[in-house]
Amino acid sequence: MDSTLIKQELGSLERQLKREKAFRNAVIIVLAVMTLYSFLNTSETNIEIRKFGADQNIEIKENSATIDYYKSAAKKLANLGFTYSPITASINYDGILLMVAPENYGVTQKFFQLQLEKIKKNNLSSVFYPREITVNRKTQAVIITGIHRIYSGEQLVEDSVKKYRFDFVIRNFKIFSFGFIDVTGKGDPFLIKVKP
Repeated sequence: MDSTLIKQELGSLERQLKREKAFRNAVIIVLAVMTLYSFLNTSETNIEIRKFGADQNIEIKENSATIDYYKSAAKKLANLGFTYSPITASINYDGILLMVAPENYGVTQKFFQLQLEKIKKNNLSSVFYPREITVNRKTQAVIITGIHRIYSGEQLVEDSVKKYRFDFVIRNFKIFSFGFIDVTGKGDPFLIKVKP
């Protein structure tokens, strides 16, 4: 009787083990299919950013972006870089440094330190009103034309139409500022070389 009970128990355990092996094999097959599917569909990844209340179609791929994405990034940089007061300039420049390409970070940081000294020494404030934006996706450059006003205290020092070119580079779905240059009154702004 003892041996029949053991045989029954052993048979029950073998059946349970077969069910668990079948379940495990089914899970492994499902995971393998899901992994294969994800590898096949990751070759062309797009990230789409939608702003509430905006008609812009902002999309970024691994190494390129839509025109609206470039425009948005350039507007942000122009706002941070050219609209400031002695109190906000440091915060604005820190915001720009977050977008600067790693290889240009040191040079840009040094430039901003010199600008901050000039701003505080002369009590400068600035405001920039963008009027026109032109994008060249091939070169990843954006030209912003607008009215740039600079004040020393309450006195207007400069009131002129300026044209700035912002150069970008996109790496792994992230946009970096590669630099900017004043191209006011200079030929084709997309062809001007930036001096190191």
